[in-house]
Amino acid sequence: MFKKRRLLFFGIVLTFLLLILSLCASAFEAEVKGKNAEERALNAAKQIAEVKKLAGKTLVVFTPTGSENNINPVLEKWEKFTGIPVKLLGAPIPEVTSKLTLEAVTKSGIYDVLIFSPSALADFVESRLIKDITEWAGKYDPEIKGESGVIEPAFYWGMYKGRVYAFNTDGDFMFLFLRKSLLNDEQNKKEFEEISGYPLKEPETWKELDDQIRFFGREENRKKGFYGAWLYRSPWYSAWEWMIRFMSQGKLFWDDNMHPQINSPEGVKALEEIVASKPYLHPGVATGGWPEAYKAFPQGEVYATIAWPSLPKYANNPAHSQVVGDVAYVRIPGRRMENGEILRVANFQSGWVYAVSNYSKMPEIAYLFSQYMYSPTVSAKAIPQPGFFDPFRKSHLNREIGQYYALDEWPHYFDVVLATAKESIPELALRGQAEYQGTLDKAITSVYQGMDTPKSALDKVAAEWEKITERYGRQSQIEQWQFLKTTFGRDVRKFFNIPPPPE
Repeated sequence: MFKKRRLLFFGIVLTFLLLILSLCASAFEAEVKGKNAEERALNAAKQIAEVKKLAGKTLVVFTPTGSENNINPVLEKWEKFTGIPVKLLGAPIPEVTSKLTLEAVTKSGIYDVLIFSPSALADFVESRLIKDITEWAGKYDPEIKGESGVIEPAFYWGMYKGRVYAFNTDGDFMFLFLRKSLLNDEQNKKEFEEISGYPLKEPETWKELDDQIRFFGREENRKKGFYGAWLYRSPWYSAWEWMIRFMSQGKLFWDDNMHPQINSPEGVKALEEIVASKPYLHPGVATGGWPEAYKAFPQGEVYATIAWPSLPKYANNPAHSQVVGDVAYVRIPGRRMENGEILRVANFQSGWVYAVSNYSKMPEIAYLFSQYMYSPTVSAKAIPQPGFFDPFRKSHLNREIGQYYALDEWPHYFDVVLATAKESIPELALRGQAEYQGTLDKAITSVYQGMDTPKSALDKVAAEWEKITERYGRQSQIEQWQFLKTTFGRDVRKFFNIPPPPE
């Protein structure tokens, strides 16, 4: 009997000690060591892995197919140092949002790190798919500011209602690309001025760009297979240009109470301009997407296009291009205001962010991997790879990366990137973003194809936007809209008298 009691006593003590050890392990906080974001991420991950016995356990990263090219080259150091192998599970770009939306429902926990477009951020926060990483960012310091800091305002597009949920790892500021030789040709200059009444130069306003598109897309050129521009007019893409043509007239998508302003005279004018360009554009624009655009411009089929910073990688590569060294990098045009200043508004479109799954079994390790990839030192090695990620840090704006994009003109190319960042707006990153933007996209496509009129189509969109806002909760949507406006580029905020984002 005594032996049984003693065994029972020791059993209780052992259980108690194991419980204490378990609690200590779960409450463990890694010590922050390292002179930069990369070292802090590696050291903390190694320390956590040793204490929690995670070495050898695989970290699973959900990736859009193609982004593996940016990630694989820098995995070896992480895996060797931390002892945590990384597995990339990819999905084609069109399936990324739907697959992660399903994960929010099933809560399978098979992924630790999630890479997706920041447009889906609000929906993924509200569906509790991704973790709030604000405290970890404060603790481990991913170097958001400073000499190597993120190009403002890209960092803020990983935030929702003032909290950090993701790291924006792709500088997708869209701007204008022109054929430099055609722009500078003396005969073209003479003929253009005779027709338009002013000199041929880099366009500062939408009218100037539209005049150039008409000039280079005139019938005699179209018969030879050369067109004024590739501007997106196909489903999913078509709303992009309308949004910036609209906002450059000094109007926001909603008022402060989230009532739409898109069916205003400014909205109608922007849509009328889009329809007016139709005869002069490449015939593929109504059905093609970015792969077709990235072929048409490098193959010398168009004078102009609006695209991501990655286009010059193709246009200046002899393996893909007939126009190597013949690319002019130009800011998005705007509208001249009454005071003489030009209001330019550019898109930050798509892009990719790193986020931590709420259902990861090692979420802090997932955060630290995201910081490792996002750090100035590691991202500088990932960006030049032939994948999707474009420069997003000030430290990326150097000769080594620049020549990969824009040959010897890389300083001017990066000047345009920085100017565009100050003029950029994010996607409509609210709950229901795909519904808001999808409804607008379908209406613009319908008008472009001659099935509706601009005013009628935009009235229908405004009515549908009101329903979407009500469905998700007007007050909650207003809160995010007010925050989202603070993340506009500095020059856009200044025009609309919008305060800066929170620190």
